[in-house]
Amino acid sequence: MFDRSQHGLQRVRDIVQNLRSFARLDEAELDYMDVNAALFAVSQLLHHEIESRQIELSFDPGEVPDILCEPVKIQQVLHHLLLNAVQASQPGSHISLRSSRCEEGVQIEVQDHGCGMSDSELAHIFEPFFTTRAVGSGQGLGLAVSYGIVRDHGGSIQVVMKNKPSILLVDDEPDILHSLIGLLRRQFTVHTATSGEEALQIMAEHPIAVLMTDQRMPEMTGAELASHCCRRFPKTTRILFTGYADIKSVIEAINTGGLYRYVTKPWDPDELIDLLTEAVEVYEKETAHREMLHQMQRYVGMGQQISQQLRLGQDGQTIDQDLLQSFTETGN
Repeated sequence: MFDRSQHGLQRVRDIVQNLRSFARLDEAELDYMDVNAALFAVSQLLHHEIESRQIELSFDPGEVPDILCEPVKIQQVLHHLLLNAVQASQPGSHISLRSSRCEEGVQIEVQDHGCGMSDSELAHIFEPFFTTRAVGSGQGLGLAVSYGIVRDHGGSIQVVMKNKPSILLVDDEPDILHSLIGLLRRQFTVHTATSGEEALQIMAEHPIAVLMTDQRMPEMTGAELASHCCRRFPKTTRILFTGYADIKSVIEAINTGGLYRYVTKPWDPDELIDLLTEAVEVYEKETAHREMLHQMQRYVGMGQQISQQLRLGQDGQTIDQDLLQSFTETGN
């Protein structure tokens, strides 16, 4: 109990020290600030919010110089950015902080894995009072204030959205597709089809990470669609969902369509999002694995060509220098 009390007192001292750094009286004065120390202080100040949401926070401090700034205002920016990331993140997700040198000076990155924003929302992100949170949950001033502070310091601030993975939902009932679009559109780029033929056409035109198809559809069942997908688009992760306990269809889909998961209706929204997120990760790993195999095969092929040219070189022929350079670059 004594150890816990001592730890608690230390936490209180840390919080008080961080609060003092935010309330310094010389906030209008320029001073040199240790960027990494400021990032650490902000993370400690938000420790309770991060821990209560079971968020994993990683910090990658680079070798960066101290910056001449108004420290309290820059600390305010860092606080807004990290708090915004925490509030946007799902419980159990990950946030990373990173500092690094750049041509203009120092770059600070805060990366979260929240549900993202639409292009129309992103266009207004630095406007005062704009927020995507529920009414009463936020004032919509944090990023607007941060934008002004960074601009006044001669810097720049931007939000970069990572491309959302593409998923394809297939069901012959438009109401179900409409419901799924509303649930999933913030996390994924959602394509829809009402038949197997339409789904195959979409996959031929767009890279699809995950196919989630209903089983009972006219003309082509979900198991048949999964089988076609397995042959033509093997990297795409395949999920079958249905409102019927049709074990025979599940076995068929597993055996011929390389099924990843089987989902029954009605589904739990949070569990479905988690499942699709896992399926996207499977797709990304499979894509990376296939790319690595392709590079290895290419490397071996070039090595065989060079070996052949070396043997022919004994008869006075020279090695293709472009091929030799490509072989060296690929090996590195």
